[in-house]
Amino acid sequence: MPTVSAHVALTLAQHIDAVFGLMGNGNAYFLDALERETPVPFTAVRHEQGAVVAADAHYRASGRIAAATTTYGAGFTNTLTALAEAVQAQVPLVLVVGDEPTSGPRPWDVDQIALASAVGARTYTAGRTDAAASTVIAIEHALTYRVPVVLAIPYDVAALEAGPVPPAPSLRLPEPLAPRGEFAEATITEIADALRGAKRPHLLAGRGAWLAGAGDALGRLADATGALTSTTALGRGVFPASEFDLGVTGGFGAEGAMELIGEADVAVVFGAGLNQFTMRFGELFSPARACIRSTSPAPRRTRTSAASSAATPASWPRRSCGCSRTPRPPVGARASTWPRRAPTSPARSSPRTAGSTRARRRRA
Repeated sequence: MPTVSAHVALTLAQHIDAVFGLMGNGNAYFLDALERETPVPFTAVRHEQGAVVAADAHYRASGRIAAATTTYGAGFTNTLTALAEAVQAQVPLVLVVGDEPTSGPRPWDVDQIALASAVGARTYTAGRTDAAASTVIAIEHALTYRVPVVLAIPYDVAALEAGPVPPAPSLRLPEPLAPRGEFAEATITEIADALRGAKRPHLLAGRGAWLAGAGDALGRLADATGALTSTTALGRGVFPASEFDLGVTGGFGAEGAMELIGEADVAVVFGAGLNQFTMRFGELFSPARACIRSTSPAPRRTRTSAASSAATPASWPRRSCGCSRTPRPPVGARASTWPRRAPTSPARSSPRTAGSTRARRRRA
């Protein structure tokens, strides 16, 4: 008869394609069922933190959710740094762990629910009658809110017989919500009016735009407005026309490229959090210029996600602004047409030239 751990393993296997971890007393039954009864490969790692890092990397590289697994107590606490990073980066994954027995903690147990909550991760506990349902809910939570979730199996429940494994239902995930209503229309009109009147427009996109698949819509908006573009580190490559892109903003950006962004008279931001590194500690945009933040990733510990709607507002200003500008010249050519401050350094060309010049200076 399938155990509680088997219910978790068999249900999880229908929605993921990789598990990373270390075996211990708390997850031994889970891993036994996973290996014996599912086709999902298990990859052993050398440290519990590596299990969460591997599941995190699997999602970032493939876009598919994965699972990590460890035992209870110290096995769980070893995952906390990697778990906190996954929460901060909004990476969905499921961490399957052993936990204290339902009768109460033993000398080596810790309050795992409180520890997970402290870094922003929700915990679901598998019971004898609801193990499969709890597993589905945990996966739905991770994918809906783009956060890691802990799925705990109490020590005295792990090997209990739980009857036949019920068919796993399809995941119920919310559809992206398009902005609508008077406020949304007014905001889109404001953005369109600003872009229509801009002489040096700039579009900046982040991870939210990449997750929403907004690249094509943003590319069309950039073409319609004649804007130069840039991205955050995690949004890199979202704009289709690389010849008009200034690269990654912030500390990773070339000096010449960042100066061009500072000269923009209107900047519209899509799906980026605008942290201090992206903003070059407040120096990315000129204080006298207009910066409109159209969408952004959902804050942690909230139950909404504006990032998923980035594709829709990206196309609205294009339709609203009525722009019919001539095709944009490449970055270097367009840069030469922008009004400049009194030069304090040799003439700039493209960001690539600026980066190459800096590299030669370092070698010298």
